[in-house]
Amino acid sequence: MQDNPQMKLIEWDDPLTGATGRSGTRYDISPVALDEHGTEGWIVAADGQQICVADSASAAVSRIEHLEALRCMMKGLGTELTGGQLLQAKAIAAEMTEAADRSLSDDAMSAVDMEGVEQSRDTLVSLQTLISIEEERRDGTSAPRAATMH
Repeated sequence: MQDNPQMKLIEWDDPLTGATGRSGTRYDISPVALDEHGTEGWIVAADGQQICVADSASAAVSRIEHLEALRCMMKGLGTELTGGQLLQAKAIAAEMTEAADRSLSDDAMSAVDMEGVEQSRDTLVSLQTLISIEEERRDGTSAPRAATMH
């Protein structure tokens, strides 16, 4: 039986040493002490850049799968994603947009930082539009529409 290339977003070398995503992104997770009481978290890194901290190794792996689905959308691979992977991309884009919205309400943020967050938010909204278009295409529920680019 042959692997379906649509199904595999991540090729894991070892859950503790890292993985490579279909988009070419290199992911790593590693444990980290969060406090002096021994509370442990898991750092998620993409291409050497720390992205977030998850509560467990399995949550870190899930976070990576969601991030990779979104990266695939950014690289124009949306038609190759499964329905579940498309939902993962949609969920992480929504979460990141909400985080950007919260950041934009911070009065202490500099104008330069505010502009960067606004640009990131606009990109996320555009990705959400592309995901919606792909969902509609698959459902056959509406005629194709032009993507709104921000």
